[in-house]
Amino acid sequence: MTKTKPTSVTKTAVISVPTNVLESVARWTGTDETRPHLHQVFFSKGVMVAVDGHRMVIAPCETFGLTLGVARGYLLAAVAAQRAMKDGQEITLAPVDVDPSLKVFSPSLIRLGLDSRRPEIGLLVPAADARAFPSYEDVVKISSKQESDGPEGYGLDPNYLADIAEVTNQTCDPGMRGVKVVAWSKDRLGAMVFENTAGVKFLIMPMRI
Repeated sequence: MTKTKPTSVTKTAVISVPTNVLESVARWTGTDETRPHLHQVFFSKGVMVAVDGHRMVIAPCETFGLTLGVARGYLLAAVAAQRAMKDGQEITLAPVDVDPSLKVFSPSLIRLGLDSRRPEIGLLVPAADARAFPSYEDVVKISSKQESDGPEGYGLDPNYLADIAEVTNQTCDPGMRGVKVVAWSKDRLGAMVFENTAGVKFLIMPMRI
């Protein structure tokens, strides 16, 4: 953890996410060393997105016109640091004007704020390459058509269903934690799409069983 000077980014250009929500979404990122572009949570166009090649979560998030990516490890480190401080319920994300002396470290930095009352406390981390993030919108378009036949016979990894429950528990109010199936493919080879009452979408690729 480092103490940094408040950045010049305006308050309206800072993304703020409840800590528990950020943690649960970050766990949907990929960990395969051969696919580093999937190791990030992607923020853009009013959502935050995580995908690992078999599943995807798209959660509403005010991004104020920003587009950026932050690696899973840095986000989970920020969550752990905040909890060690025993203070704060949100983590903020904002691009930082790089000091020339830091350019050798990274040409692009993201500041993760841990305490809104003490803006000097946070982590400076290198931004992920958001340009390398897959075109999630295309995947959603392909998977958004509900086929005429029912989804009977779909095979799904139950661990992914448990992950849907984790995100839903953090994004929906108690008593409103329902999840519905909204799309599937007739041939049972495409993603099954779920949506919870908070508007979070989950795309899960089927498995052969």
